[in-house]
Amino acid sequence: MSAFFRKTVFFCLLAYCCLFGAGPAAANPFADVQPGHWSYQATKELVESGLVDDYNNSMFAKNKRISRYALAQLVGQALYRIDEATPKQKGAIKRLVDEYRPDLERLGAFENPKTPEKNAPDAGNNDVEKRLDTLEKNTSGIKDWEISGWFNSENTYGQRYPGNSDHEYKLEARLQFDKKVSDTISITYQMATKTYLDGYSATGNDNFGQEYPNSNKEKVFTRLAYLTWKPGGQHEIIAGKFAVWLAGGFLGDDYLKGVQWNYATDNDIRFSLLASRYESNADWPGLVIYPDPSSPTGYSAYRSITDRDVWYAKIATTFGKTDVGLHYLAANNNLVSKDDTNIIAATVDGKYKDIELSAAYGQNVAASSHNNMFKLQAAKTFGKHSAIIQYWLQEQNIDLPLENGNHTAFWSDQYSPAGLRGYRLIYGYRFTDNLLFEAFYGDYRSLTTHQTGQKYGFSTTLQF
Repeated sequence: MSAFFRKTVFFCLLAYCCLFGAGPAAANPFADVQPGHWSYQATKELVESGLVDDYNNSMFAKNKRISRYALAQLVGQALYRIDEATPKQKGAIKRLVDEYRPDLERLGAFENPKTPEKNAPDAGNNDVEKRLDTLEKNTSGIKDWEISGWFNSENTYGQRYPGNSDHEYKLEARLQFDKKVSDTISITYQMATKTYLDGYSATGNDNFGQEYPNSNKEKVFTRLAYLTWKPGGQHEIIAGKFAVWLAGGFLGDDYLKGVQWNYATDNDIRFSLLASRYESNADWPGLVIYPDPSSPTGYSAYRSITDRDVWYAKIATTFGKTDVGLHYLAANNNLVSKDDTNIIAATVDGKYKDIELSAAYGQNVAASSHNNMFKLQAAKTFGKHSAIIQYWLQEQNIDLPLENGNHTAFWSDQYSPAGLRGYRLIYGYRFTDNLLFEAFYGDYRSLTTHQTGQKYGFSTTLQF
């Protein structure tokens, strides 16, 4: 029996036991809803959009936990204003109603109110169940797709630690289609472009920018194509090609083909299991580093066409204002070699005086030495401004199988066996809800040669 087959069987059995071994307990109307629960964030977004009123502007302050009763009242308010909601908000309200139906029934939300609520059109003349029936009809079949987009322009400059300078200039556009097929099933499809307008980046890509002949021919490609199934309770299953942000980007920031299962208990213990395939030659191949005496560093790089199997597991919970997670990432080869990867990691995220703090530590137990990595980060938002400072270290044998979200170095440096450490500063200014400008600077050093490099630049992102 192959290692891939054994691991796949193990993950499937574990997911089956978690899915069908025990159902979720009945919701306690006096229980608190933690900030990490999906319904907390969904209701918070409705408040921030103005559809729902948080009259004293304090319920979601500092991500405090909220009682189910109080949250159900906000859901009831959203229900009576559903005619004012966008298609995306209607989908969120429908899911919230399914989650809090017993609480809403106790509150009398499914009875016709004698006095229509202010700003709730026809609230006294329409039965809520009829509203929900209409909503279900309007979100079934092949109509009412939600369409969104993303456009990014990024200039990156710097000096890699051997001493040569590089410039990366990238334009990328994405167009995404989301559709709620039924109460439990939704689908997402996203296409993206590749436009690299400098020689350094375009060498590895045949795209809309400078043309280089290689095996990577896609100019417009399918970045995401997946189905989301929510069979009941707080279970969620995602299948297809989807983006991952593993351990807050510490272990993975990429897209995979596979199946992921997510589950959250009523007391806010969150689980995730992932079994997937990383097709490195599909659209952005990984790097392979090999010894090269003619190179100033002693190493050179080429893009790999080696696919890999990737598994991931997470358990996380919230203690007061602090989120704590334990993570496991495994693969049958990595970005630097064909060695196996088995990384265990821990993450801690919290807030202190409006400053978001996070720390992460990981170790590749498949290697005996020089196999650690960690990250410390502080972030603060003030008005339209935001600032992030990050310190980061990745030793020689951490052997990540995916790109991660640290990005302090140039790609071929970051995944070299030399090991790196560095810091990064990011400043952001949000002109509107849709338009964000960022400037960044990073300085890093090789752990073996002690040579230094820099990475700095700016980007503009437009979302619609």
